[in-house]
Amino acid sequence: MLREVQNELSELENQLASLSRELGQLRAHGYMVEKSLEADIDVLTLQWEKIKTRSQATLDYQTAQLGSSMKSIQEGMAKLAGMTGALATARPTYINLKSLIASVEAQAEAAEETVLDQYDAYADEVEMLDTHLEWVDWMLDAISTASFKLLATESGVAAVEAIWERPGLPPENGILFLTDQRLLWEDRVGEFELKLEVPLRDVLDAKEELEGETQNERLVVSLGGDAPVSSGVFLFSQPVVEEWLKMLGRARSGDYASDRAVKIDEAQLERIRNAPTECSNCGAAFTAPILRGQEELVCEFCGVTTRL
Repeated sequence: MLREVQNELSELENQLASLSRELGQLRAHGYMVEKSLEADIDVLTLQWEKIKTRSQATLDYQTAQLGSSMKSIQEGMAKLAGMTGALATARPTYINLKSLIASVEAQAEAAEETVLDQYDAYADEVEMLDTHLEWVDWMLDAISTASFKLLATESGVAAVEAIWERPGLPPENGILFLTDQRLLWEDRVGEFELKLEVPLRDVLDAKEELEGETQNERLVVSLGGDAPVSSGVFLFSQPVVEEWLKMLGRARSGDYASDRAVKIDEAQLERIRNAPTECSNCGAAFTAPILRGQEELVCEFCGVTTRL
């Protein structure tokens, strides 16, 4: 039992050491939000030496205690082996030995719990962060294989396999993406095709619905502006609608823009602030939201393209 605990401590140390490397790779592949992740890893790293020292000391003490008890068991076994010719005389020794073994087993279980208490909560924090980074890695892989590209300075926030349910049309399997600027859904059956692309300003509302007896989770979004549909119903493959509602809320409020590990280039923001408000050809107003990294505006009336 305690040998397994020793192995767990070694695995935990290796898992902790890999977090910085994993996060660095995610940053290099374009995950720019959640600027607190670096600090979270630094805090866990600072805590580790103290937790490791305390856990190892407890483990060494409990191992020594069990070693003493095991010596008594070995002596009892040797004594019992020498009494094979006198079974009646050996019975009390056998009963005492059996009781001692049961006591040592209980002691070993208690010793394991004592050591686990030193680092269990900490291990949960490391595991949660590691799982989160794995989830982000999956999202970035999905984005890298998508039929669309992120805009300059745009960061992915979330992705989930989701069925898009539309009245009068068969359900379609794909992936729903959330960035810090857009909500997108891509058909992933056969050739990938982007079928929904909505600036967050045009996401008017979002809520959760449960499907009949199965209670499968659906995300229902109300859309406005130039969105191709007035609403979208997405059946999620995982029970994460509640988390998505929180992330959608943060994205719509602009919270992810201020929660970036790398600040947005001021020149990008200046381009948006100084963007033309009307078409130079026909004078029609540009009403669609302008996104960071956007290179041009297309007039919805005359079709003329204006470079930013």
